[in-house]
Amino acid sequence: MAGPVTKHHLALRPDHLIVVLRDIDCDAGVGGDDAITRARQNIAASSGYGVYLEAVQNLVPIHVDVDVWDGEPEAGPSPATWAGPLLMDLDCPTGELQVGDETGQAISDIRPPHGPGRYRVAFYHRGRDEAPELERQVEAALAAEGDQRVDELLAAYQGRESYLFRLWWHGPLPEDDDDDL
Repeated sequence: MAGPVTKHHLALRPDHLIVVLRDIDCDAGVGGDDAITRARQNIAASSGYGVYLEAVQNLVPIHVDVDVWDGEPEAGPSPATWAGPLLMDLDCPTGELQVGDETGQAISDIRPPHGPGRYRVAFYHRGRDEAPELERQVEAALAAEGDQRVDELLAAYQGRESYLFRLWWHGPLPEDDDDDL
């Protein structure tokens, strides 16, 4: 039975609402614009070289988890708390991944045990429906001069908008994959 090998966690405020899970060296954004357009419609999309997700807001820190599995998970997390999965492929030529936004808020020591190859990604999310109201409450507190509730609200709401990537080995990279990365 498959199980998680490593778990990685990132809390961030993605400046442009976009978070990317990608190979550490695939930073050229091949197919990125199209994937971002599709992520705006479907929450997340893959370019093949990166999995892009669009957050709802960037005022309250969101949580992003990446769980690397040693095989395909038999079941996802509780459907009572998570929506998904959305299944996508991700090519990883170096065998090392990173997740984060384009301004440098990232973790980069994600090393699947199978190394380079094509990985399958199951994407889940939660808290997207309540995120705009939480953001509105924090904005109202920020607008009220001297309001001490801002830190309290940020601490209470951090991570209510959350994302989960589960990934596992899917196979070797195609032989003819010679795109410049």
